[in-house]
Amino acid sequence: MKLQKFIRYFKNIGLSGEGNADVNVKALSSIFAGDESFKELDYHKAINQYSTAIKLEPNNHYPLFKRGKCFQLLQQYDEALEDFFRSNRIDNNFENIYGIAECYFSKKEYLKAVNYFKVAKEQLEFIQKRDLNKVMGYDYDILNARLLNKLGECYYQNQQLDNAIDYVTQGIQENPNCPDNYSMRGIMHLSKDNRMQALSDLKNAARLGDSVSNDILAQM
Repeated sequence: MKLQKFIRYFKNIGLSGEGNADVNVKALSSIFAGDESFKELDYHKAINQYSTAIKLEPNNHYPLFKRGKCFQLLQQYDEALEDFFRSNRIDNNFENIYGIAECYFSKKEYLKAVNYFKVAKEQLEFIQKRDLNKVMGYDYDILNARLLNKLGECYYQNQQLDNAIDYVTQGIQENPNCPDNYSMRGIMHLSKDNRMQALSDLKNAARLGDSVSNDILAQM
């Protein structure tokens, strides 16, 4: 999308969907530049561009969220969390909450991650029920499976194996073609000495293309 088209889009529709003829063109130009840098994986440059937009429009949640994503991808999780929380105070939405959960997971703060993954799951379910025409662009099966798998991983890290297996099993039910869920459940079964169940899950994961499961199977 070219810059002028990007600006016209926000004048006509805007982030709220209601349009805004008085958009800050300088802020939008910085957001557009940030998005282009983000696509090119130049996260440091994108951070500078989103920061300019934030100075010009401090109540616009979008550049805060995108700057948070840049920090997250650079593994600067505290800075990412600060931006996600600021963005979420302006607009409480799934993307912000999911970003918060992922950062806490990466920081190995699993109890906090569990809380936010659960909130993200509730928000995604709320969106899915209303997105009958699928205009949001989400693949709900994959996202739900990923959230459930992450919850399972959190419980696994906290040595709550029964809860962990339960969540990952729900993830498999949501998306039976996701190798990560089978692989994770297989590893959990190995931790419980359930060799036959582990073997079955790891074979399913390997069949779906998971190389780690192939390596584990070779050692069993």
